[in-house]
Amino acid sequence: MRNLLAFIGAVLIGSAAPGVSIAQRGLAPPRITVQSLEPLPAAGNQTRFRAVIRVDNLNTEPLKMRLIEFSLRLAHQGMIDVRMPGMTVEGLHQQFVTLEIGSEIMASAAQLLSFVQGPENTLPYELVGKVTFERGRIDPVNFSAEGQVPLVMTADR
Repeated sequence: MRNLLAFIGAVLIGSAAPGVSIAQRGLAPPRITVQSLEPLPAAGNQTRFRAVIRVDNLNTEPLKMRLIEFSLRLAHQGMIDVRMPGMTVEGLHQQFVTLEIGSEIMASAAQLLSFVQGPENTLPYELVGKVTFERGRIDPVNFSAEGQVPLVMTADR
Protein backbone atom coordinates (compact mmCIF):
# COMPACT_ATOMS: atom_id res chain seq x y z
CA MET A 1 0.00 0.00 0.00
CA ARG A 2 2.82 2.37 0.89
CA ASN A 3 4.44 1.74 -2.53
CA LEU A 4 1.14 2.48 -4.27
CA LEU A 5 0.79 5.79 -2.40
CA ALA A 6 4.40 6.71 -3.22
CA PHE A 7 3.77 5.91 -6.90
CA ILE A 8 0.59 8.04 -6.99
CA GLY A 9 2.43 10.90 -5.26
CA ALA A 10 5.27 10.72 -7.78
CA VAL A 11 2.80 10.77 -10.68
CA LEU A 12 0.99 13.78 -9.24
CA ILE A 13 4.23 15.69 -8.68
CA GLY A 14 5.53 14.73 -12.12
CA SER A 15 2.39 15.97 -13.85
CA ALA A 16 2.63 19.49 -12.47
CA ALA A 17 -0.31 21.84 -12.50
CA PRO A 18 -1.11 23.73 -15.72
CA GLY A 19 0.29 27.01 -14.36
CA VAL A 20 3.88 25.84 -13.89
CA SER A 21 6.34 28.69 -13.70
CA ILE A 22 9.66 28.70 -15.49
CA ALA A 23 11.42 28.59 -12.09
CA GLN A 24 9.41 25.52 -11.07
CA ARG A 25 10.65 23.79 -14.22
CA GLY A 26 14.25 24.60 -13.24
CA LEU A 27 14.77 27.02 -16.12
CA ALA A 28 16.45 30.41 -16.03
CA PRO A 29 14.67 33.27 -17.80
CA PRO A 30 16.37 34.65 -20.92
CA ARG A 31 18.84 37.50 -20.48
CA ILE A 32 17.90 40.42 -22.72
CA THR A 33 20.31 43.28 -23.40
CA VAL A 34 20.65 46.18 -25.84
CA GLN A 35 23.81 45.82 -27.93
CA SER A 36 23.72 49.02 -29.99
CA LEU A 37 21.53 51.98 -30.93
CA GLU A 38 21.66 54.00 -34.12
CA PRO A 39 19.65 57.23 -34.41
CA LEU A 40 17.32 57.29 -37.42
CA PRO A 41 15.65 60.30 -39.03
CA ALA A 42 12.64 61.48 -37.03
CA ALA A 43 9.18 60.53 -38.25
CA GLY A 44 6.80 63.32 -37.28
CA ASN A 45 7.20 63.87 -33.54
CA GLN A 46 8.77 60.46 -33.02
CA THR A 47 12.43 59.95 -32.06
CA ARG A 48 13.54 56.75 -33.80
CA PHE A 49 16.40 54.30 -33.44
CA ARG A 50 17.65 51.09 -34.95
CA ALA A 51 18.33 48.83 -31.98
CA VAL A 52 20.16 45.52 -31.84
CA ILE A 53 18.74 43.38 -29.03
CA ARG A 54 20.52 40.28 -27.73
CA VAL A 55 18.53 37.39 -26.24
CA ASP A 56 20.63 34.85 -24.33
CA ASN A 57 19.29 31.43 -23.35
CA LEU A 58 21.15 30.37 -20.21
CA ASN A 59 19.47 26.94 -20.22
CA THR A 60 20.51 23.69 -21.87
CA GLU A 61 17.09 23.25 -23.46
CA PRO A 62 15.49 25.58 -26.06
CA LEU A 63 13.30 28.50 -24.96
CA LYS A 64 10.27 28.96 -27.21
CA MET A 65 9.01 32.50 -26.69
CA ARG A 66 5.78 33.81 -28.16
CA LEU A 67 6.33 37.48 -27.28
CA ILE A 68 8.90 39.72 -25.61
CA GLU A 69 7.60 43.08 -24.41
CA PHE A 70 9.64 45.72 -22.63
CA SER A 71 10.06 49.41 -21.93
CA LEU A 72 13.45 50.92 -22.68
CA ARG A 73 14.64 54.04 -20.88
CA LEU A 74 17.71 55.77 -22.32
CA ALA A 75 19.81 58.10 -20.14
CA HIS A 76 16.83 58.46 -17.76
CA GLN A 77 14.97 60.35 -20.54
CA GLY A 78 11.52 59.05 -21.49
CA MET A 79 10.50 55.52 -22.43
CA ILE A 80 10.24 53.49 -25.62
CA ASP A 81 7.78 50.58 -25.57
CA VAL A 82 8.99 47.59 -27.61
CA ARG A 83 7.25 44.39 -28.73
CA MET A 84 9.49 41.74 -30.24
CA PRO A 85 8.08 38.83 -32.24
CA GLY A 86 8.31 35.29 -30.99
CA MET A 87 11.44 33.24 -31.41
CA THR A 88 13.13 30.08 -30.30
CA VAL A 89 16.61 30.34 -28.84
CA GLU A 90 18.42 27.03 -28.62
CA GLY A 91 19.99 25.93 -25.36
CA LEU A 92 23.10 27.90 -24.36
CA HIS A 93 22.80 30.07 -27.49
CA GLN A 94 22.00 33.67 -28.22
CA GLN A 95 20.04 35.45 -30.89
CA PHE A 96 20.37 39.02 -32.14
CA VAL A 97 17.30 40.92 -33.34
CA THR A 98 17.46 44.27 -35.16
CA LEU A 99 14.41 46.48 -34.61
CA GLU A 100 13.35 49.97 -35.57
CA ILE A 101 11.89 51.54 -32.45
CA GLY A 102 10.59 54.98 -31.58
CA SER A 103 8.66 57.11 -29.17
CA GLU A 104 7.05 60.53 -29.04
CA ILE A 105 8.03 61.02 -25.40
CA MET A 106 11.72 60.16 -25.89
CA ALA A 107 14.28 62.97 -25.98
CA SER A 108 15.59 63.72 -29.47
CA ALA A 109 18.78 62.05 -30.62
CA ALA A 110 20.55 65.43 -30.46
CA GLN A 111 19.49 65.81 -26.80
CA LEU A 112 20.58 62.25 -26.00
CA LEU A 113 24.05 63.00 -27.40
CA SER A 114 24.60 65.29 -24.40
CA PHE A 115 24.34 62.18 -22.17
CA VAL A 116 26.88 60.11 -24.14
CA GLN A 117 29.70 58.88 -21.92
CA GLY A 118 33.32 57.95 -22.57
CA PRO A 119 35.23 57.21 -25.76
CA GLU A 120 32.81 54.35 -26.54
CA ASN A 121 29.90 56.86 -26.88
CA THR A 122 27.65 54.89 -24.53
CA LEU A 123 24.31 55.77 -23.01
CA PRO A 124 22.98 54.27 -19.79
CA TYR A 125 19.82 52.22 -20.30
CA GLU A 126 17.22 50.34 -18.29
CA LEU A 127 14.85 47.59 -19.47
CA VAL A 128 11.72 46.37 -17.70
CA GLY A 129 9.57 43.78 -19.41
CA LYS A 130 7.89 40.41 -19.72
CA VAL A 131 8.46 37.24 -21.76
CA THR A 132 5.47 35.10 -22.76
CA PHE A 133 6.29 31.53 -23.72
CA GLU A 134 4.79 29.34 -26.47
CA ARG A 135 3.66 26.71 -24.02
CA GLY A 136 0.67 28.06 -22.14
CA ARG A 137 1.59 26.02 -19.08
CA ILE A 138 4.62 28.22 -18.42
CA ASP A 139 3.81 31.48 -16.66
CA PRO A 140 5.09 34.71 -18.24
CA VAL A 141 8.36 35.91 -16.73
CA ASN A 142 9.14 39.50 -15.76
CA PHE A 143 12.68 40.75 -16.25
CA SER A 144 14.76 43.87 -15.86
CA ALA A 145 18.24 44.84 -16.97
CA GLU A 146 20.46 47.86 -17.05
CA GLY A 147 23.74 48.68 -18.69
CA GLN A 148 25.54 50.86 -21.17
CA VAL A 149 24.75 50.79 -24.89
CA PRO A 150 26.94 52.29 -27.64
CA LEU A 151 25.28 55.02 -29.70
CA VAL A 152 26.32 54.28 -33.31
CA MET A 153 26.58 57.37 -35.47
CA THR A 154 26.75 56.64 -39.20
CA ALA A 155 29.00 58.77 -41.40
CA ASP A 156 26.10 60.48 -43.19
CA ARG A 157 24.81 62.17 -39.99
